[in-house]
Amino acid sequence: MESFVIDVNILFSGLISRKKFYEELFLRYKFYIPDFALLELQKYKKVIRKKASKQQADFEKFAVMLFSNLNVIPDILLSEQIISQAEELCKEVDIKDSLYVALSMFLDKPLITRDKPLYNHLKNNTNFNDIILFDEFVNQYKEE
Repeated sequence: MESFVIDVNILFSGLISRKKFYEELFLRYKFYIPDFALLELQKYKKVIRKKASKQQADFEKFAVMLFSNLNVIPDILLSEQIISQAEELCKEVDIKDSLYVALSMFLDKPLITRDKPLYNHLKNNTNFNDIILFDEFVNQYKEE
């Protein structure tokens, strides 16, 4: 089973939209997030629930499916060296993204993101190229 690191924005959009292809993706691939992403989800939980409020039971069922197919890796596993390298790569864009990059480096798995500034910066200005835009990933998935 292929596996990837994803940023929290992908979870936000999946939880809000509950589109069928999110379920298909999470059943087909293995996804990882740093535990920091759970703090981001907690921070925006009212916004997510409000935007996803169409059918509460459906939201909860979908969220349980999504999270049961998601692997949360504690930051404590990431060495200071990897975190420092990731911070150096991300400092010109958004230092908060460094934990996603660090986890990608630690697991040696591609990072999937919706963050175009991060993607462009890493692709064009660093030696970190193991990053995929979510829309490109979805298009590739649909072609398979």
